[in-house]
Amino acid sequence: MLETTNENEAKLCEIKYIAERGYYNIAKGGDGGNTGRNHEHDKIAKQIQSIKKHWDELPESSKKERVRKSKETKIKNGTYKEVAPGFHPGYGTKHNNWHGFWVVFGVQYNTLMEAAAETKHDQSTIMDWCIRKCDIKWKRKSRYIGYGKTPRECGCYRKYSKTKEV
Repeated sequence: MLETTNENEAKLCEIKYIAERGYYNIAKGGDGGNTGRNHEHDKIAKQIQSIKKHWDELPESSKKERVRKSKETKIKNGTYKEVAPGFHPGYGTKHNNWHGFWVVFGVQYNTLMEAAAETKHDQSTIMDWCIRKCDIKWKRKSRYIGYGKTPRECGCYRKYSKTKEV
């Protein structure tokens, strides 16, 4: 083991030992590195493109068979739901509605599916505004939530009813 008080020498040794000994590290060493968190959206976009390309290259018969099997599995698991034309099939099924109402920018919706469809935002965003980040001050620029305000201050919150809907 090498000891040194020279910062540059320490960084070079770190890089050397990580390369030689094969330690698992996110970065190669030295000055730390990119953990991948800031560029995760790039990775997700590449995965989506890859999946779309694969789907587009499949023959029509394979596509129909996969859709049929997926529907059968959802029916078997009790997660299949017919939706009105024009609505994304995932709306209202992934997060359900729990009980109560969704208030988004002062407008009350009976279900998360309805809130997502009317506001043209995905369910996770609405859940962030109404529950997860409801009382957290926004520290980034957004055209929906004012800088330094909370979603609740902008009229987004969960309004619970006394009885649970079935």
